[in-house]
Amino acid sequence: RRERLGRWAIELVGSRAGAGISDLGPRVFDFTLLWVAMNMSCEHASLTCELADLADTASIRAVVVRDDDDDLRNANIVHSDDISDGDDEEILGLLSSSESVATTSLAIGGPNSTHHNFCHFIRRRDRVLARSTAFVSLMMVLALLSIVVSRTSGLRKTSEFAVPSYECPAVVTQAGNDKNDIFHYYDVDTKQHLITNETDLSQFMDMKYGSWDITPRQRKELNGKWIQWYADALDQGSSIYESGCGIGLTLYVILELLQERYNNPTHLQVYGNEYIPELVVSANQFYDHQQSRNSLLSLTKGRICHGDSTNLSFVPANAFDVVFTGYIDPIQDPLDLQLSESNHTALCRSSEEDAKSLVEKEQRAVEDWFAQWTTEMIRIAKPGGTIIIESIAHPQCELGDWGGVSPEWWTLAVARYGWDDIDADLIETIDFDPINRYSQLSYRYNVKLIKEH
Repeated sequence: RRERLGRWAIELVGSRAGAGISDLGPRVFDFTLLWVAMNMSCEHASLTCELADLADTASIRAVVVRDDDDDLRNANIVHSDDISDGDDEEILGLLSSSESVATTSLAIGGPNSTHHNFCHFIRRRDRVLARSTAFVSLMMVLALLSIVVSRTSGLRKTSEFAVPSYECPAVVTQAGNDKNDIFHYYDVDTKQHLITNETDLSQFMDMKYGSWDITPRQRKELNGKWIQWYADALDQGSSIYESGCGIGLTLYVILELLQERYNNPTHLQVYGNEYIPELVVSANQFYDHQQSRNSLLSLTKGRICHGDSTNLSFVPANAFDVVFTGYIDPIQDPLDLQLSESNHTALCRSSEEDAKSLVEKEQRAVEDWFAQWTTEMIRIAKPGGTIIIESIAHPQCELGDWGGVSPEWWTLAVARYGWDDIDADLIETIDFDPINRYSQLSYRYNVKLIKEH
């Protein structure tokens, strides 16, 4: 079609000068003249100008008209005298406003006609389009390179991923809940998880731990209910931090679930902190072994430090893709009431105003404790990162558990504790043990928070 159009234009100038069609007036040419130039290829628009330069200097204008079937059907020669100077400005204005019309035309004129302004524009347009094409091509190449780099990033060596760098604290101050021998509940765990040789590692999955009376293998089955939270937030080379990690068995079952269900991601970097010093030693030994011997997990052990989860000042802010805890250790008797379990139950059930006020103060102290722990988790999570708190107890006066917060509290906490980078609308909760197979875990739940970019 382009070749036919070119041949018709040459023939028109060479042999059809003076021909006319009475039913096509100047206004038809005014409207169609520049529209076709904008929709032709650059080379044909330039050809128009070159042919015009060869035309008769007596202001000849030639127009080739095609119908909707792409058949060239008519030709007309119009003298510039038929188009006034005022029409020139109107015609050029059509360059930015014209729309598709039933007929299109190719116009050729002499040096005294509108074609000079037209051709000046076309030549300038050719230069601009050439530069724009080069720029767009460059942007496309850069975009393709970006896609290639992102898709191949998972093939990089672990050492090429950005690694949060910090040192463990030399001294750890006493935690706010380290009283009334609360950590006595972990004495059995601490002793049985002291690693003496590598064969002990395989036994941990079937050892009951804590006061929960469940094993890591049973915990793994529960974690499978919300493992998608982790899968959505982790990619090749991502970093995950467990606050209050113990020996790291909860983190381990999460890593196993990710590998078994998604075969992904690889090259994860694992970090954490634990308040009990002996468990910190065991955790480091455990993950040293996983890093060197467990090729399926393909992980890199970062820092696992002795530290208080409510004071992680040694950990840099905005550092981890996922920050989670398998359990927020409770703060027992925050008001130092020193009540027996039965007396505390009576306090919870009392209808007296003083008793109600005391219960409210105690619950607020528990909520402040949860907020301290969670605030640190939010701080060290990357913008866009995920914060997960598992096995959350309800308030002690509601269900008689060790003391926790209600699922509704998390939304209120966003404003109360200044968690400005947490989107309250994106908070999710899920039951920890949906069918209550384990009495110690009845009615506990998990929560997921998203830190805004």
